[in-house]
Amino acid sequence: MKTQQFKTLGLNVNLSVPTTVEEFDANAKRAGACLEEATNNVIYRGSLAELRDLIIHGRDEEKVDGKVTVTAFKGLEEVTGVSRKTKKVKSGKEQKEVEVYDETEGEYLERLVATKKVELSTFQSHFDAAAALVAFDASARERKPAGPKKLAEKFKTIATEFLSGKKSLEKLNAALTKSISKTFTKTGDTEKDTLALGWLCKEYADAQDVFAKVG
Repeated sequence: MKTQQFKTLGLNVNLSVPTTVEEFDANAKRAGACLEEATNNVIYRGSLAELRDLIIHGRDEEKVDGKVTVTAFKGLEEVTGVSRKTKKVKSGKEQKEVEVYDETEGEYLERLVATKKVELSTFQSHFDAAAALVAFDASARERKPAGPKKLAEKFKTIATEFLSGKKSLEKLNAALTKSISKTFTKTGDTEKDTLALGWLCKEYADAQDVFAKVG
């Protein structure tokens, strides 16, 4: 065993710890204990945090030199049209206003299933699909909570104009098909349709920005 310094409650303390994997296993009185504890640490410190964020908020596609390095994944917010609650708070020395989540991930899921009147198990396949995208990475540092990823109000407004008939949804779908190979179909759920179409409008707008730089 050796003495190693740790910090707790603002002060440094010295604790006795194992020096080898074998010494750890002997201390735990169980072969493989060190590997098991190390694996659990990576999973709880990083993998599960990444998975929760992916399940609820999803992620955008990322490319490097035109090649997809990270595939897009739709989170429950986009799939169901139910967004996680946020609030604005003052932060930092300059007391700038920033947006943060106003409910935990667990609270969001409870509200989601109550709103949709379904069991949480309804989303098992969604959880499984997200889990398949999370790689075990022992080199990663502890993941810090990400800030809210919300659809800008301007895209919600644009989507509302098309959904209300003020603008032609048929013409928009033609443009979406040509530009990003996607189309929109109404479900009848106003909140869900507004978000779904809004995200498509954002994707379309992003594509135009990219194309404008070509040539």
